[in-house]
Amino acid sequence: MKVIDIPLLDVDLSSFMKRLAKEVDCDHIINYDCLIKSGGVPKILYLKLTDTETKFVRQACKNIKYTKVERISTGLITKGKNRTFGLRPKRAMSQFASSCSATSLAKDSPIEHNILCDFIKKLTPFYKDFFPGEYTKNSEEVSKRVLPEWQIENTPFTSGIVNYNSELQYHYDIGHFHGALSVMLTLKNGVKGGGLCFPELGINIDLADNTILLMDGQEMMHGVTPIIKKKNNGYRYTIVYYSLLQMWRCLPITEEIIATRKMRAKRESKRANGDVGSLNMDTTKDGKSFSEKATLAIAKKVNKIK
Repeated sequence: MKVIDIPLLDVDLSSFMKRLAKEVDCDHIINYDCLIKSGGVPKILYLKLTDTETKFVRQACKNIKYTKVERISTGLITKGKNRTFGLRPKRAMSQFASSCSATSLAKDSPIEHNILCDFIKKLTPFYKDFFPGEYTKNSEEVSKRVLPEWQIENTPFTSGIVNYNSELQYHYDIGHFHGALSVMLTLKNGVKGGGLCFPELGINIDLADNTILLMDGQEMMHGVTPIIKKKNNGYRYTIVYYSLLQMWRCLPITEEIIATRKMRAKRESKRANGDVGSLNMDTTKDGKSFSEKATLAIAKKVNKIK
């Protein structure tokens, strides 16, 4: 495996923000196993796995029913579909997610959900071996602030998402524990493109089939290059695992159940009295629509975008 050190480029990141990535944005293509450093500090790990290691995850991704996404919590517009898995925190302003719970995939497709959650246990050793400092901090912070029932067992991760043929504009990830890395598995067939560009490093990670990528997406801007189908059933899945900061708000499961029942009773009482105006209208049922004002406020605070 190669180890390369790439200095950060002096680029205007605001010119990339919230636009689709292009292959010409990044001069150097990474299509080989490597550990990428900058200033001697490890930033990205990119490795190839085997078909045998990923075959059950691939089938699980094919079996899942996805939701078409036009807007996500960072305010980005994206082409493609996705489905979350693992655990999700309560959203105080949402009438449909007022308590912590497993994602809907756990109920709709329990076998596929379990396969996805279990697979990260096989990838966690890469995190521990190549980013020991970040792994230790991530694990300690999650253990200290998140109850065990709201973690994916034997990992510092709480949640994940499967992106299906999704083209994401340049962005920073938000909502994860500070300094925590995300782990991404790519599975694809019958498509070209769909690499991941990092303008600050001037590199385009190929994201070939059966590859994993470890990085801090909250620290480095990244975007997906166009995905071009070479055949009708072509696909590109990226399965991303992360540690959601808001999981610290989750109570023990029995207390969450009690809180949910109280919230439901309160909501039904308001409906019975015709008090529909107090129901939140800022978040849709699938959790994919947010007010533009709130979205921009989050982006400015977290990523310091002017």
